[in-house]
Amino acid sequence: MGGLFSPNIIDRKMDAMKSRLLIIGLLMITSIVVILILYQFNTNSISKGGGFERHFKFSKLELSDTLDLQYNSYYLAGASMKKIYLGNKNVPFQLLEVSNTLKESSPIKIKLENPPLKSTPIIVDSYHFYFRDPISRVVYKGNKNDWRAEIYMDDSTFISTDVPIANGAMVIRTSGTTHERVLAKKTINPPYLETAPGILEKQVDGIFCVDGMLNYSPVSNMVVYLYYYRNQYICMDTSLNVLYRANTIDTISQAQIKVSEIESQHAWTMAKPPVIVNKSSAIADNLLFVHSGIQADNEDRLLFLNGSVIDVYDLGKSGAYILSFYIPDYKGHLLKSFQIHKDRLVALHDRYLVTYLLDIKYTKEHTASKDGQYVLMN
Repeated sequence: MGGLFSPNIIDRKMDAMKSRLLIIGLLMITSIVVILILYQFNTNSISKGGGFERHFKFSKLELSDTLDLQYNSYYLAGASMKKIYLGNKNVPFQLLEVSNTLKESSPIKIKLENPPLKSTPIIVDSYHFYFRDPISRVVYKGNKNDWRAEIYMDDSTFISTDVPIANGAMVIRTSGTTHERVLAKKTINPPYLETAPGILEKQVDGIFCVDGMLNYSPVSNMVVYLYYYRNQYICMDTSLNVLYRANTIDTISQAQIKVSEIESQHAWTMAKPPVIVNKSSAIADNLLFVHSGIQADNEDRLLFLNGSVIDVYDLGKSGAYILSFYIPDYKGHLLKSFQIHKDRLVALHDRYLVTYLLDIKYTKEHTASKDGQYVLMN
């Protein structure tokens, strides 16, 4: 007579439990395999473009100071000899002024009559600050002495990225007659806007394929445009005359992107994630610093994935490559953005503001070449 603890019932329950455990085990193994495949795909996608090597002429970057900002919504707006300026995308018309030692900080409220509903990130240079209203396309400017912003340019020019340069002008990326992106110089005096077609070279669509970053060097009075998706940057004077085109050291010369049309909106979008060759950049004196997304043949995979490699180029020598160094992760967070002022590298790692000592010098001590070389001193 069978009961609650009948051997047959117990056996059936044990078999059912074994089946469930087997299914759970197979699901776990399948999940792990999928994760490993995706991980391998991701690491492969960021390390395409081999066939080159980097020169690491020192041991490591020297960490100076750190500050926990509590929130990861901050961005780097600018830096000077004594101050670092942070904007906050959640508080659009306020800055945080931080001492270079990261020991003191104070909020700065931008004084502005009739503030726009939206604004682009604030840019702070030596004496002024700038931002744009992306809806009305008005450019605002103010002086750091009183932090009062006023309308500076209001001709409604479409601007997708910009950088302030000398004499109150700006270099911008805008739309040309065919809606493809072109560079232009924008001023407060006639002719107000001078486009420079032909500088950005189309490879796919003329929009996404030419996407990139604008930098300005007040030391050499030079404008630099660095592509996101290919190994090239363009050096120009402030009239947008091309001085030279140079290549970053990786081998990705064609933008690896795919675009598709959204017919209902008459717009184009990325059809798949692109391979980002150059993630971010900064200029200090006559040197261009590029945060690269491509792994070199002589790099350790774990070092590359757990840090951010920076390649340095000499703008005064037709863009010659000098050396590379790593900005290591901080508390498990990769580099978000960086700026350089004199011998200090300022970096954001998620919610953490971190400063490093950076001393790249020109020397003839370690080479027989009469031209010498650059090394990082530490």
